Amino acid sequence: MFLPGGKTSKRFATIAGTCSLSLLAWRRKQCIDIVDRHPLNGFTMKIKSRSNNPLVKRARKGFRGFPVATVAFYGPDDRRANKLAIGIISHEGAKPEMRRWYSEDADIRSMPNIEAEIQAFIKQHGVLSVSMVDRIIGCPHEEGIDYPDGESCPQCPFWRSRDRFTGETIN
Repeated sequence: MFLPGGKTSKRFATIAGTCSLSLLAWRRKQCIDIVDRHPLNGFTMKIKSRSNNPLVKRARKGFRGFPVATVAFYGPDDRRANKLAIGIISHEGAKPEMRRWYSEDADIRSMPNIEAEIQAFIKQHGVLSVSMVDRIIGCPHEEGIDYPDGESCPQCPFWRSRDRFTGETIN
């Protein structure tokens, strides 16, 4: 097996012969996780794409202490995020300091200028931990502000009959 830098792993041949191994091999920003050796057809592999987004990297590290930044994406459907909300919680039990970013025409997750503003906002508050979900979690319009409490958003029919955390249809 070739490793970064052109080195060869002699241990790989020994490890590859055992069952239930977990070996990470990095190549072109993808992680190939060899999770099991199947007796009939060799290795079973999962290919996971690793993000270059600094927020995702910090979220993957888990809880590191306060202050904590909570990040949520909202959009008219589950494909395009046009609102980003970040709440900074300085200590346990504190009210979050909220900041929101909006985009009318583009997906806010792919805008470098917004990413720079987010990094500056997080750095300004000395955030140690980031908590976020990996998907859009609902309509960008706020209940009680953009439409009446207890009703569904008239501008976003996609979310009308869906659970915002799982994305599954609700009957």
